Amino acid sequence: MRMLKGIGMSLLGLMAVSAVEADVLLDGFDNDRSPLNGPGTDAHWNQPPAAAFQVGVETQKVYAGTAALKVTWENKDLWPHFVLGQLNKNSNAGNRFNDADALRMAIAGPAGNIILKLVDAEGNTTGDLANMATSGSAEYQVYEFPYFSTAQNFPVDLTRIAEIWLLVDAGKSKTSGTVYIDSIELIAGTGADAEVVAVVDDFDNDGSIEDDPNAPDSKPSGYSLMPGPYVTSVVDDPAGSGGAVLRVDYNTSPWNVLWVGELDMTDWSWAEAVAIDIYGTAGGILLKLKDADGAEQEPTGGTVRHDGNQWDTFTWGLENVTAVDLTRMDRLIVFVEGPSGGTGTIYFDNLTLIGPVTRLEQWDLY
Repeated sequence: MRMLKGIGMSLLGLMAVSAVEADVLLDGFDNDRSPLNGPGTDAHWNQPPAAAFQVGVETQKVYAGTAALKVTWENKDLWPHFVLGQLNKNSNAGNRFNDADALRMAIAGPAGNIILKLVDAEGNTTGDLANMATSGSAEYQVYEFPYFSTAQNFPVDLTRIAEIWLLVDAGKSKTSGTVYIDSIELIAGTGADAEVVAVVDDFDNDGSIEDDPNAPDSKPSGYSLMPGPYVTSVVDDPAGSGGAVLRVDYNTSPWNVLWVGELDMTDWSWAEAVAIDIYGTAGGILLKLKDADGAEQEPTGGTVRHDGNQWDTFTWGLENVTAVDLTRMDRLIVFVEGPSGGTGTIYFDNLTLIGPVTRLEQWDLY
């Protein structure tokens, strides 16, 4: 493994020093070579963001059959989404969206708006396809979300739909609530004369979110199940040192975020800077700090660009961080942009907190 840059040997016995803090390696990727470089002695890279919605199976309040989907939220901001995912697997409904006009489902819950979006197997996402105002009735009402004509305006493959995104707004920010959904179907036509093209999910197969993998159902989730703009893996150093580094294959234009969480050290108040070694090409790399209360702030240093196959160390200062509680750090957010958007690969190593500069007070020989 390469030596950490900027860390020197103190001359013990020759001088006294006034600083007692040392640089701390938050992640060097040598301890865990799993694809997630998981929790333990290292940070956890590429975590999904915390889900705004919690999903579960409801067996008492149902529209038809034996179960429904229960979606709950607390202190939610406007317009997050939950997902009906993995529609393109196991011969389920993902290949039938081109044969239907609308999505139909039974909904019970608070009054508000629900917006429909679709994502195909390549990750292409539509804009808003249908916006439905729900009545707020405690009893189930049937709603239709016509999508076909609007979807033609987006580069989405209706024969390979992977996810349904439902954005829920209960009227204002910081609300809490519960909505129940059942009998999700693809239909051709409208109303009582509509033909059911395919059942997306009725949640009846085994009474759990982890439905029978051989059944034509979705997998509900509080966030997207797609691989996302980043795919991470722990690999050998491309420069040949023999150590381990994090490889990030990105597909993002212009920006998206790489979450770094489950930090072993959450008190950063003593540190002067955070540093990362970078290899490969990226058009822009930007950091944000996020504390346990959700406050965010950029450290000093701004956006950096890296070009070429050599390791360089970049440092962002913490001296002006006031909006974030550095004693209770939760996550580091890393933005990566391709050279001109698009795809590429970049490597990270030695995520390090830099301690105070050691000050020499005397040169007495012992």
